Amino acid sequence: MSFTQISVRRLVLTDAIKEHLNHHSQLLHAMHPSLVNCRVTIDCPQNDSHHDRIYTVRLGVSLLQEELCVVQGQANDLYESIRLVFDRAHQTLKRHSKKYFWQRRSLRTKGRQARADLLHPRVGDGFEFLWRIPES
Repeated sequence: MSFTQISVRRLVLTDAIKEHLNHHSQLLHAMHPSLVNCRVTIDCPQNDSHHDRIYTVRLGVSLLQEELCVVQGQANDLYESIRLVFDRAHQTLKRHSKKYFWQRRSLRTKGRQARADLLHPRVGDGFEFLWRIPES
């Protein structure tokens, strides 16, 4: 199953480039299973010389819950710029998953605290009469 959409500007897309992109997108999907879609755009400047040609690769990533990031990488070598953009996307997804984990965890702890308050009410909540021992 290929969930990678590839668009190319001013460059011929070869099977080797396509294979390289699919390999990196499958690695990214293996590390982040909530990944739904990858959109890759490869752009090459329009000049006739091969010397100092800078390839620009843009990567857009969609997750299950949201549209996350568009990352851009530039390098003189096409394969290096592809590796660079996928590494940046991996770092962004890792930061996002940590943030999302801590948001979920804080919601869970708030729920636990609410359950603990029901079982053991705090002083000042209006339940002091339940815990007061009558003086004899």
